[in-house]
Amino acid sequence: MYETLVSMITSDDIDIATSGYYKDFSDRKVPMKNEEEVPIYPVCVKDFLKYVYIRDKYQNVAGYIVTKIIRTTVLKKNNILFDEKLLIG
Repeated sequence: MYETLVSMITSDDIDIATSGYYKDFSDRKVPMKNEEEVPIYPVCVKDFLKYVYIRDKYQNVAGYIVTKIIRTTVLKKNNILFDEKLLIG
């Protein structure tokens, strides 16, 4: 998954690449689905944020940061930092 996302972001003029995900339960995996259609072609960051703001309708796109590759310049330009001490496990 990450190999595909990295190749998308390095080969095209794309700032954020994202993928879907599955929710794991002890007895099954359930693919997360969007309530409404999401384009499979590149969109601008402003349009992408729409999916994040209405996350409940777009769970497969806006779900979690681990499903995304974000160009470093976008993070730096917008002063977005991640807490390196935060561990989830």
